[in-house]
Amino acid sequence: MREFDRRVVARDGISSAELMLNAARAVFSALTTSDSSILIACGCGNNGGDGLALLTLLHGAGARVEAILLAPDEGIRGDAAHYLRIIREKELPCFNLTTQEDVFSYFAAHRFDTIVDAVFGTGLSRPLNGVFLSAVECINRAGSRIVAVDIPSGINADTGECMGDCVRANSTVALQFYKRGHLLFPGREAAGDVSLARIVDSAVEIGGAEREYLVDEAYVKRLLPPRKLNSYKGENGRGLVVAGSSKYKGAVSLTAQAALRGGCGLLRALCPADAAEYLRQIPEAIVRSDFADYSRIEDGALADALDYADCVAAGPGMGDGPGVERVVEAVLRSKKPCVLDADALNALSRSPELKSLLHSNVVITPHYGEAARLLDCPAEDVSRSARDAAVALTMHTGATTLLKGATTIICDGNALFYSPFGNPGLAKGGSGDVLTGVILAMLAQRLKPIDAAIAGAYILGHSADVAFRLLGNRMLTATDVIEALSR
Repeated sequence: MREFDRRVVARDGISSAELMLNAARAVFSALTTSDSSILIACGCGNNGGDGLALLTLLHGAGARVEAILLAPDEGIRGDAAHYLRIIREKELPCFNLTTQEDVFSYFAAHRFDTIVDAVFGTGLSRPLNGVFLSAVECINRAGSRIVAVDIPSGINADTGECMGDCVRANSTVALQFYKRGHLLFPGREAAGDVSLARIVDSAVEIGGAEREYLVDEAYVKRLLPPRKLNSYKGENGRGLVVAGSSKYKGAVSLTAQAALRGGCGLLRALCPADAAEYLRQIPEAIVRSDFADYSRIEDGALADALDYADCVAAGPGMGDGPGVERVVEAVLRSKKPCVLDADALNALSRSPELKSLLHSNVVITPHYGEAARLLDCPAEDVSRSARDAAVALTMHTGATTLLKGATTIICDGNALFYSPFGNPGLAKGGSGDVLTGVILAMLAQRLKPIDAAIAGAYILGHSADVAFRLLGNRMLTATDVIEALSR
């Protein structure tokens, strides 16, 4: 953001004070008529300057508003000092609170419908303390609606980490770009509902910037190939699902159904006999299940299934019994595009030799615990720095990594994508099996591994109506036609 601001000022001749005013205008637009009394809590940096500029706008509009400044006037520099001079000249209500006692006394005596948090922005790099920590505590306890400017104070914008304590906002107005702290936890939760506001219309390239992107519907729509009127089943890809066991019988069914709904043209399923009963409800799938466990599957049958397939999904519900590592090894040695989940990932974590067979045609879909086992580190490390864990997995394996979470992170070594879609309802058994099937369908339709992972994460995580709109006639199966004919 600092570099963006610098380049906009240099290229377009917009003053940095005008950028600050534009930020204030964005927050002004986000406030509602129900905000009958407003407090703006301002720090001494640029975020505080945004708050001071907002005070001038709100006062000019006749709002009942005042500000607190958590520093003496002489501690304010740069563009923030410009707006502070305006405030002092117009004698607008802005009170200096420079001690913890000042803060506690002020909040004990005042109540507001809305508090605008303009204490710290993207520059915070150390834990809150002193008057700032006290202000954050009082803001959270005030019982007011909280609107954060750019990012809640106390959240590290680069990592989403809470720096000792943080403002827990109802909504956040993100300025110009989303930051990692809006997407990664606990920052995502602290930010509440995030809206993006452009403070300038200029498109400015930032040399050397990270290639990190937020997934949206328009992007996913561009990834999905059009379905031709004269397309045929083989053209839409032949997928193979290797999943299920006597203990986890439903996994193969969930993965297979998702693959067919995602548009896979032909689908084979390879599973132990005990799991095959759940595939009776999917007559479109070609099933091979004449073995008791994966150690009993014949080499010829496995080779035939892999030779048939354009792409493979392996792992859901396979268990940790004999033969699992052998099957995963065969899948990897085939060099076919594949997606590995669940027990296939556990097999990789048990065997360094197996992990060494991973290649660029593979998508791995670990949750935090599976990622920790693959990286041989505590799960807390993955949770604390999910982005770095996703990057490390891709660097160590050469595969595309889809790190599952409330914000899914997808990385192929060239770029990194965030998919924040979904809801707590997905935190249950079977969701990962469905994701694996959708990614298989995308691979079957010739999407690159990174694109298949992005589309799969978005389609699973978003609402059913959006998924239906994106997939369209891909979701139609032969069974649906029979049901329609019988109506």
